[in-house]
Amino acid sequence: MQVITSTQNSEIKDLAKLKQKEYRDSKKQFLIEGYWLVKLAIESNFPISKLYICKELFHKKFDNESLIKLVINQNVEVQEISTQVFQKLSTIQSSMEGLMALASKEVSDIDDIQVTDNSIFIVAESIEESSNLGGILRLADNVGADGVIVTDIRTDIFSPVVIRSSLGAFFTVNFYIDSSVNFIDWARKQNVLTVATSPNASEYYNDIQYPRPLAVMVGSEYQGLSRVLIDGADRIVKIPMKGKINSMGIIPSLAVMMYML
Repeated sequence: MQVITSTQNSEIKDLAKLKQKEYRDSKKQFLIEGYWLVKLAIESNFPISKLYICKELFHKKFDNESLIKLVINQNVEVQEISTQVFQKLSTIQSSMEGLMALASKEVSDIDDIQVTDNSIFIVAESIEESSNLGGILRLADNVGADGVIVTDIRTDIFSPVVIRSSLGAFFTVNFYIDSSVNFIDWARKQNVLTVATSPNASEYYNDIQYPRPLAVMVGSEYQGLSRVLIDGADRIVKIPMKGKINSMGIIPSLAVMMYML
């Protein structure tokens, strides 16, 4: 295998542009970096077109050779690159692990969802912080949710920060992208109970029943849920706050709701 050592190589220059959202959108591709993320992507049959390796950066605690064999067995091309080239592509300079995969962006909308009598979904509306969106995906994996519906999206779900902060749940959780208006229409047609949280609600979250299928909705870090989702909600509940602050943040409040259901 010939090693790519030049950062001016045309293929490498093209890959480096994938750090930019606009280029990821236009190419419909993105990079996955790190042993565990690449491993989860492969095991989840995520569409990977090429694996880039830098043996000088391999960590001894990882079974890199077995992972490379798994990739080859799936007819994915493997390309070795130098440390300097890997550094050019990496977004985590402090802890590079010598593995990076090129993957295709695949986006589904809510019409692709198969709803069952026991389905439970998370709806994430207008999330602005990439780490929060990744955290929502991770929580969805933790609780066994059937999917995350991202509405009125404001951050790139394919960004390296989302993928890293999800700890790989990006590859294990089904996610769908659509508008809040379309989601409410879809939920009504599918008889999915929609639940919103608000400090102004009259009922506490643990005082009512939640028949499935259902969807728990969370909104923007700074503005909360839009009127579209508040007005469209079948249930609006609140979580008791015993201190002086009436908000616990998106991830903790969502976790309280999801583990109670």
